[in-house]
Parts: sequence; structure tokens; C-alpha cells
Amino acid sequence: MNDATRSFEEADLLSDILVGAAKLSQWRIKVEPALGRALDLMVGESLLQWITISDRLGVELSATGLSLAKEIEQEKEILSAEKDRIALLSTDLTETRVSQFLTVRAEHAVHDY
Repeated sequence: MNDATRSFEEADLLSDILVGAAKLSQWRIKVEPALGRALDLMVGESLLQWITISDRLGVELSATGLSLAKEIEQEKEILSAEKDRIALLSTDLTETRVSQFLTVRAEHAVHDY
């Protein structure tokens, strides 16, 4: 979702994939180098907690994080474009679909020779 909220083009591509108008292999997951540090800072501020989900490491919002997220959601001027894109895409983005995005397949391979 992070990549899809950054631009209209990415949001359109994700939407097309979710409705079957584009191939899943067109999506490229981008790893933000600072993501790990941001997650650690959020855990340190008690906004997130590390958990295990389906034998994988994950995070979830703590009670404090949920409260802050609700405040951000209610504030209409904060991240308004990103919220609009999330609202548009989130109904079709299930855990099953996320797993499909994260599954490595041969047709997704990038070869640099």
C-alpha cells in the first residue's frame, strides 16, 4: 500500500492488478531502506509491537498506535491524498492478495546480465 499511496500511477496499477486488468508480475515491491529503522523507532515509542504472523515476523499497532492512527484518520488535512488512495484500494487488498504479491515466482525474476 505504501508504494500505491505515493503516486496516482502506482495506485492505478495496483487497482488494475486487483481487478484483473493488469498482471501481478507488473508490480515491483520497493523496499524503503529506512523502513526497518522507522519500525524500530515506532516500537520504541510504543506505537507498534513485533509479532509473528503465519510463521513470519510482522508488526501490529499497539493500543497507543491505534489511538494515534484514529486521530490521524479524523484529521482531514493530514495525508489526504494517501487516505483517498487507501480507501479506493483497500477493499480489494486482502491478506491472500498481499501474500500473492510477496510470493516469488519465476516470471517475476529480474535478470541483469
